[in-house]
Amino acid sequence: MDKHGEKLARASRLKQAREKAGISSPRAAAREFGWNEETYKAHETGRNGFDNDAGRAYAAAFDVSFAWLMTGETSHIESDDVANGQYKIEADFPPDPDQAKAARKKARRQLEPGELVEVDVIGGLGPGGFAPEIVIDGQVVDNMRATWRVPQDFLHSELRAREIDVEIFPVEGDSMIPTLTAGDRVLVNRRQNMLSQDGLYAISGPTGIQVKRLQYVQGTKDPVKVMVISDNALHRSPELSLDEIHIIGRVICRISRL
Repeated sequence: MDKHGEKLARASRLKQAREKAGISSPRAAAREFGWNEETYKAHETGRNGFDNDAGRAYAAAFDVSFAWLMTGETSHIESDDVANGQYKIEADFPPDPDQAKAARKKARRQLEPGELVEVDVIGGLGPGGFAPEIVIDGQVVDNMRATWRVPQDFLHSELRAREIDVEIFPVEGDSMIPTLTAGDRVLVNRRQNMLSQDGLYAISGPTGIQVKRLQYVQGTKDPVKVMVISDNALHRSPELSLDEIHIIGRVICRISRL
């Protein structure tokens, strides 16, 4: 394939990625992610090519493999492929086949209506946890523990979220008592990864993944300050600049044991 053909093929994959993400038009994509509309349109139509930096941004925004977007390269990973090295995990033990299946479905955007994945978070909500990273189709993703099924109407209408955007995180530790207790699960909308309003968010940092209550500190700017609040009064609630926090997404639902 010549360079012109490669450019058009890449543009076609970009359009496929945008449509699979449920975004109706190039204009809607540009507005949602803050891109220049004319630049993005030129990339999706193939009028102009796009480089690796733009490709990484598009792949992350549309939740697709960077390798697939840029080259069309993909692999067909099944659970049995773990043994022969086609499926890579950054750990000293192989993934459980069910976990591999959950991660693969998420990475390939093959979730069924109402199907959500639970992230394999190790640790808790005290010092924090982390999710082991694995590689599927050349894309680094979080390992997944299992899949859950919720009513589709509840997810779309009540929570106003899509399957591909929501992940389930297990709760450990006591820093968010009484709001959250060990054994609870929270549904996190990863598309809502900006602090648009005070509330519960999944955040990550040097100590791992945590769920905390974030609240703007009024009157601060350059940098904006936020309170990272633990609902348990026995835990400290530091004040940090917003650029010190990586927000994974907003907590939109809690699943608790009685």
